[in-house]
Amino acid sequence: MRGERWIVLFLLLAASGLAWRDLHRPAIWFDEGWSGWVARMSLEEGLRKAAQDRHPPLRPLLDHMWIRIAGETEFALRWPSSAFALLALALAWRAYYRLRFEPPGGCIGMGAILLSSLWLEQTRQARMYTQAAFLALLSWWTMEDWLRRPGSWNRWGLWLLSSFTFLMTHYYTVFFLAVEMGLLLSYTRGWMRAKALLALGLWGLGTGAWMALGGISTGLFMPQSQDLADHPLQGIQTMGLALRSLMEAHAPGSSPPEVALMLGLWLIGMRPTGHAVASRWRWLTVGSLTIALIVMAGIRSNLLNFAPRHVLYVLPFMGIGVGRGIALLWRWSARVRPAGARKALAYLGPLLPIALSVNRLQAALSQWDAAVKGVHAERDLVALLKKQAQEGDLLFTLRGHYGIRYYWAQSSLALPLIDGPQTMVTNDEIVSGWLSPLLSACTGERRLWLIAWQDDIVDPLALFPRWLLWNGFEEERDAVGGLRLYRYRISCPPQSPPAPALERPVDFAPGIRLRGIQIWPPHSRDRILRITTVWERTGPIREPVKISHHMHDRFGRLIAQEDVPLARGLYPIADWPTGVPIMPFAGIRLPSEMPPGLQQVAIGLYHPMTMARYPIRSPASGEDTIRVATVDIPSLLGRWQSLLIPGPLVWDDGIALTGVWLDPGPQVRPGETLRVLTSWVRMHADTRENPGPVVTFIHLWGEDEHLIAQDDHPLLEERHPPSQWEPWESVWDRFDLRIPEDLPAGAYRLVIGRYEWPALERIHVHEQDHYPLATVGVLP
Repeated sequence: MRGERWIVLFLLLAASGLAWRDLHRPAIWFDEGWSGWVARMSLEEGLRKAAQDRHPPLRPLLDHMWIRIAGETEFALRWPSSAFALLALALAWRAYYRLRFEPPGGCIGMGAILLSSLWLEQTRQARMYTQAAFLALLSWWTMEDWLRRPGSWNRWGLWLLSSFTFLMTHYYTVFFLAVEMGLLLSYTRGWMRAKALLALGLWGLGTGAWMALGGISTGLFMPQSQDLADHPLQGIQTMGLALRSLMEAHAPGSSPPEVALMLGLWLIGMRPTGHAVASRWRWLTVGSLTIALIVMAGIRSNLLNFAPRHVLYVLPFMGIGVGRGIALLWRWSARVRPAGARKALAYLGPLLPIALSVNRLQAALSQWDAAVKGVHAERDLVALLKKQAQEGDLLFTLRGHYGIRYYWAQSSLALPLIDGPQTMVTNDEIVSGWLSPLLSACTGERRLWLIAWQDDIVDPLALFPRWLLWNGFEEERDAVGGLRLYRYRISCPPQSPPAPALERPVDFAPGIRLRGIQIWPPHSRDRILRITTVWERTGPIREPVKISHHMHDRFGRLIAQEDVPLARGLYPIADWPTGVPIMPFAGIRLPSEMPPGLQQVAIGLYHPMTMARYPIRSPASGEDTIRVATVDIPSLLGRWQSLLIPGPLVWDDGIALTGVWLDPGPQVRPGETLRVLTSWVRMHADTRENPGPVVTFIHLWGEDEHLIAQDDHPLLEERHPPSQWEPWESVWDRFDLRIPEDLPAGAYRLVIGRYEWPALERIHVHEQDHYPLATVGVLP
């Protein structure tokens, strides 16, 4: 053991260099930003915020005091994590020999811990995970001290203090402490067991007081409301994913033989010794990790609340096992060697694993260097906004990002940064509650910057883009690392978008029904065709599903597409409640060059991994997509304002008007062209034969129906006649009305109608031969 101390000192110095290398890098990500943001608050406000966010108070309290001593730089925020990592390494070495294990496994175990990419990553992040690893070792160490001297209240008090500080570091520590308490109740009797139960009661009182302070719900560890019998393999699959994520986090890119070797060494190191301390160490190592995985994979049946860093506190215990496994192998192999070789191997033994680990360490450092030298997304995005944002702009984060807020607070920008929702948004009312107050006082147009990060979690249906594109258009988009920046031009005052009103049910094979479709025309500036679909589940679904939104030319060639996951994680697909509609939004970005002729939009469902398409059950059995729109894209581009109509206007021949848009709007000037965009569907088959084409007209009337301007033509000029329309297909056409140069200012009536050609016999709608759409104001 004495000879190892120089190696241990070398490993601690190496760990210090690795921990402090690039500790000042200008890249504060979301969780680190949260730590810094809470630390900057007053003590009371910061602790309350931590409680509300389900964080125990110890690390926020430490950060609050530390940054007032060391400052708010990236180095200062991250330094405590590196310090706790070094303490954990030193204590792990001491713990190895307290377990009476074979030398030189202690320093080898330290090296095994250092080889973990996850360990290196967490030593350089402003989070609590290395602190939890150190406190886990300290809790076990003080427990063993108390068990050696059960009558000592001081030893009991030290264990209680270390275990409670561990509990107040991260909520996953409850799994470790549950095993620790189980061991104490198994190994103690009488008054000593009563003291263990007293500690358990004090844990509960302290945790309950903390939860009451922040109003923390116990739902984090409660079972999900789901029928596991409906999908019994889900927990097993999730367990597999959890184990895989653990291995990838600690040794990314490892081959199966490497993983098998590490697990084999650990299992060898778990070999019983007959010593009670070693036995308790084995139970703590295996039990705490197993319970965490079983709880999250068996009860929660998902990984929403699991990440490998959450159980980093088990790594030093596993490193001790790997170190012992190598030491045992070395001893077993040395027994069959000559005496001279055995002595040489005794000196070379500690160095050989280190030499073998150079490749793994080099790979981990290369990966880290790539991240350090790459894009510093949060800082670079704030720098980009500082260059481009103007006075009066609004900045909104979706999801609220504390890393961005960290660099925003350090910038000199006077514009307010609004942190968006942190929890899931499921309807337009929530979106309006966030955005309408920001724009209610503005007039004309306003620029809004949307910073998107993990928007698939907080906005799984893309309702924020839907709301913004209803009230304006997208000017620009950019990607900075894992962040996306969108710039919108919004018309004030904004309005909530209408829900899809026309239901056209289509049943797909996985047990999913398409209930309705809503399409909005693209703005000339963003060229995004806006599509909202309404879906509901009609049967059991056990596979992932994606929605395809494809646009084809007249020859069936793909022009543009936008495919999105159904529900985007809003529900685990098997748990999507039957009969509960969801309304995902998608925007098809159109190419700048469009082929001549009409374009068609089709929607379908497919398996995202096998790419197998799901067939339609009804009404078009045998097909796997439905044609939902026929358009002439060049005629759709404009600065449209929606004109609300009272539901579909159905003419007597079964053709219905479903939407009307005006460009430039309900107010024009003499000499301008008023463009009217219309969308149509066939509600039912025509009950009579038309001798010729049906002409649609849009007229601008003055007093006594005096004709001011008009555009009369068959829809799409008979290139796609109504007899070819599918029952769920919408057809779009534009009408242009030239306003006379000498037209006096005033109010004029805009009307629409249809008639048969050449008989000029009008087809009635609502028992009239025309329908008034709006009043158009002609400005002087």
